[in-house]
Amino acid sequence: MVQETKFDCAWDQTGRYLAVYGEKRSPLDKTDKSIKFFNIFGEQIAVYENLQNLLQFRWRPRPTGLLSAKELAKAKQEYKTKYNKLFKEEEKSEKKQIASKKQDAKKSVRDEFLS
Repeated sequence: MVQETKFDCAWDQTGRYLAVYGEKRSPLDKTDKSIKFFNIFGEQIAVYENLQNLLQFRWRPRPTGLLSAKELAKAKQEYKTKYNKLFKEEEKSEKKQIASKKQDAKKSVRDEFLS
């Protein structure tokens, strides 16, 4: 009697990781099972072998949210009042620096061409 190994796979909730695993076919099945984890690029991340009592594999559910709706609304409001201005100023200064670097590069090319 030839016994087939049953392999199955499961994507996580984010779609970033794939688990390929062998399941126990019956209570009398004594073969060792394994789990292999892959990322979205097909690269193997981890391997767990010699798992004798692997009956099933399920991804751990992700929490829907750690904050209540009221706390989330409060955090959004605080962001608008506290951090929005700070981040906008920081973004403006970064854009000015990039623009000045581009302008300096153009000026050096023009000066080089004219001389």
